[in-house]
Amino acid sequence: MGILDDLLAGGQLQKQFKDFIERYEQGDPAEGYSDQEVLKRYGEVSHAVPPDQYAQAAQEALSKLSPEERAGLREDAAGASRGARREPARKGSI
Repeated sequence: MGILDDLLAGGQLQKQFKDFIERYEQGDPAEGYSDQEVLKRYGEVSHAVPPDQYAQAAQEALSKLSPEERAGLREDAAGASRGARREPARKGSI
């Protein structure tokens, strides 16, 4: 049974993901979720999502970023291609 089957069946895993989604949709990461939790959840579901739904979710996530956060993301992507890393910008830190 895959993760989608587990999520659709209900139970503890579904509750955990629902809790994460609610915290994510409330706003700022400082208000309830860490980068590590985001990466964990991403790793758990990204392989099971159809490409069109993945693209839509990415667009929705990017649309929630402030212009400063989008600029930081561009810098992170450019730095990653050069092998550099920096701490991600947080709302209110710029």
